[in-house]
Amino acid sequence: RSVILRDDDYAEVYTEALQYARRDPGIPLPIVSLEYAVVLKMIAHRPKDMADLDTIFRLGTVDTGKARKLVRRLLGAYSLHDFDSMVRESAWRREQDQ
Repeated sequence: RSVILRDDDYAEVYTEALQYARRDPGIPLPIVSLEYAVVLKMIAHRPKDMADLDTIFRLGTVDTGKARKLVRRLLGAYSLHDFDSMVRESAWRREQDQ
């Protein structure tokens, strides 16, 4: 069971992320998917969250197609520009690392 006490514009996003979170034995907290984590980090938008997003995209561990659909549905079409820019920049960095 999880509880999120939020009364801001993003309360429903956090609630939905938890609704689809998975539960693992031995871990007391729900685990949200990387696709939802991308959305939550875009909302938080702190420097640490932006660095985390870069790492997630560079590692290629997230389904960017699914994440993009969630961003569009939950954050709106205007957020897609930021999402697409982050994905492109991370891909460029990944190429430079090789």
